[in-house]
Amino acid sequence: MSSLAFVKVLLLAVFFSAAQATQSCPDSLGIWPLPKKCAINYDSPTATLSSDFQFNIAAATKLRLSPSELNILNQAFARYLKILKPLKATQAEGSQPKPRVGDPDPNMEIFSLDISIGSTGGMPAQRKTTGLAWPSQSADETYTLSIDGSEGSVLGGTGSVWGVLRGLETFSQLFDLESGMVPYSKFVIDDAPRWNYRGVMLDTGRHFVSSTHFKALIDGMAYNKFNVLHWHITDDQSFPIVSSTYPELANQGSFGMDGRHIYSPGTVADIIDFARVRGVRVIPEFDMPGHSTSWFVGYPGLRTDCPAGSVKEFSKPMDPSKNYTYSFLQKFLKEMSGRFQDEFFHIGGDEVDGTCWQSTSSVQQFCKDHNLTSSPALQMYFEEKVVSMLTNLGKTPVIWEENFGSTTGYPEGAIVEVWKHKWGNTTILDTLIKEGYKTIYTTTDWYLDYSTNAINGGFTRRIDDISEWEYYYRVEPFTNSSLDEKEQEKLLGAEVCSWNPYFDGTNLLSNVFPRSVAVGERLWSDKSVRNLTSALSRIQNQRCRMVARGIPVSPVNFADHCPYPYEFTYVSP
Repeated sequence: MSSLAFVKVLLLAVFFSAAQATQSCPDSLGIWPLPKKCAINYDSPTATLSSDFQFNIAAATKLRLSPSELNILNQAFARYLKILKPLKATQAEGSQPKPRVGDPDPNMEIFSLDISIGSTGGMPAQRKTTGLAWPSQSADETYTLSIDGSEGSVLGGTGSVWGVLRGLETFSQLFDLESGMVPYSKFVIDDAPRWNYRGVMLDTGRHFVSSTHFKALIDGMAYNKFNVLHWHITDDQSFPIVSSTYPELANQGSFGMDGRHIYSPGTVADIIDFARVRGVRVIPEFDMPGHSTSWFVGYPGLRTDCPAGSVKEFSKPMDPSKNYTYSFLQKFLKEMSGRFQDEFFHIGGDEVDGTCWQSTSSVQQFCKDHNLTSSPALQMYFEEKVVSMLTNLGKTPVIWEENFGSTTGYPEGAIVEVWKHKWGNTTILDTLIKEGYKTIYTTTDWYLDYSTNAINGGFTRRIDDISEWEYYYRVEPFTNSSLDEKEQEKLLGAEVCSWNPYFDGTNLLSNVFPRSVAVGERLWSDKSVRNLTSALSRIQNQRCRMVARGIPVSPVNFADHCPYPYEFTYVSP
């Protein structure tokens, strides 16, 4: 057996340089989502992970980072050492990977991954930040991963800890699950996301989801380089989050009113911090003034008391004519703005039944007194009030695209989330961006409670179909768009939505994945990455990686298997 060669690896968070040579990344690396650029020596031998492998932080980087940032890296190292442990064990047991034909040395080993952040020249000795490090809309997630078969190299840049997290995930995906082998030992990956907002929306207003399932979802998101958990907390059916200001919201509005289907302040803080150290933002949504029946159980004074039978399509909304409504929301939003640290705060605004307001004499008198000539105008009045509250609290409000926007515009300072149009209809999206609105994209074609029968028009509820991920993969926000490339860059990002009328902890994760895996590549990788043959081979690898890491991802093929089958934990009575 030939002697072992040494491979040193360096991972650096950097700004991507357009001057570097452009090469697509090969399927043989098996990376998901596909990185932006790769430069590979295809003649280099294969490599494996040493049983003595370790992560190292460069001395200059240690001086520069805050204690919070160093803690994020050290926690990431611990997680990825656990992920890589089976590969190290394979090598320790003497199992050798099958070499490629002509390999000069199939036994090269990777001993370390050296982490550097920031420029190598003129780097400040230390940052002034002392508090917790939080991911944000402007966070830099670019990185360069370099593997050299003979010695390490240093690539300068001005990146962040968030880019390192994305690079660590890419590094972990290099090793084949069965052989533990990397197909090449000399290459450089330069990577950057297409959009800074890459989200998964989770609905807990229809079914309760435990914190354990939250954490599995967040890990699955990080494995696919999502960085936003949009938490649709409340809806008509349930108000599951505890408010110390208004305790009857959860006491009377949650499922069962038994204390078992609620999120305490401690649970919320735990979920947020779990996400934070993985570079995932948690954006809360409290839907209002519609979809708010659960608020009224404990606080009926918020409800519009329209006559029975006057609501045609949705539920009774909040009463926007009462000072009590705004006084209540001011105190509630202040409390929740302190609990959720992210800059974005979603306030819903969708599917409000204006017929209820039109049938209520006190509301109509209010409209007359304030020269509000329609239900959309009244909702605009409400939205502007709430947006102003959040803005004064230092938040950036997010609202769903709805009918009122077509006649009244949108509140100044609010981000608009588009959702009502099928893939390929970009009329509203194009108009919003041209008019200067900050916009987030989703579509009913990315609603996980629907089946891909949407292809043929209309929607049916979700069915199990292993080919569904392909449809989600095809969806492109700017299909048929009239916007040029520069205008398209103004989109903040997009998300896939897990509305949960039929999903809870028993089936949530296998419903979210692998279809969200497909969306993850659409949101991270370049717009040109669309080859389904390439995607199929890599998404199968990604599915098996996630299964090996304990996440029950549904199959993507008719009949196949993963090296490590999913192990369901069950204790018989």
